[in-house]
Amino acid sequence: MATAAAALMAGSAQAASIVNGSFEIASDGYSNPVSGGFTTLNAVSNAIQGWTVSNGSVDWINGYWAAADGTHSIDLSGNGNGWIEQTFATNAGTLYTVTYYLSGNPDAGSVGKNAVIEALINNSTIQLSDITGIKGDSHDQMNWELKRFQFTAQGSQTTLRFQSLTNNPYGAAIDNVSISPVPEPATWAMMIGGFGLVGGAMRRRSRMQTAIA
Repeated sequence: MATAAAALMAGSAQAASIVNGSFEIASDGYSNPVSGGFTTLNAVSNAIQGWTVSNGSVDWINGYWAAADGTHSIDLSGNGNGWIEQTFATNAGTLYTVTYYLSGNPDAGSVGKNAVIEALINNSTIQLSDITGIKGDSHDQMNWELKRFQFTAQGSQTTLRFQSLTNNPYGAAIDNVSISPVPEPATWAMMIGGFGLVGGAMRRRSRMQTAIA
């Protein structure tokens, strides 16, 4: 039963996966931004593996400020508001959780205190987030905040898009984007039962070893 539960979870997890969610890897033929700097990418750049800049421009950060994960992150306003998106495989009818980390350009001063981003699934707005109270205090203190939302897949492919609603060069920053399926109750029950069987087997093995000794 434990094996079956693990297989169920593995099968679900394989159904949806964000490629390069921390923006660390350049696509073939492209170079990472210089360490300690950033590169402004315009639509329709595919320089970041797995992602497309689908409108406007974004800044691809590499150590210019502290990332939530690794050394790279995205300022969603390059020269103005920008969009970045990725399409991935999903199972229709399955509920998924998307998580990401949000901050703001610490160079913005008072200009960037109200930066807002929009998270969309297949062109439908799912979440609006602003950076009030979480904007980076400095390049070393970015105050990254975990954000999350859920959606139910409508088909075999889903497009996730983050877009800036701030039309200046000091936008909201995102990093460490991930997605995972929400286990169904039957899956949880099988997992719990499987873990119970494994625990029971380990206790029996321990008693047998003690008796032999």
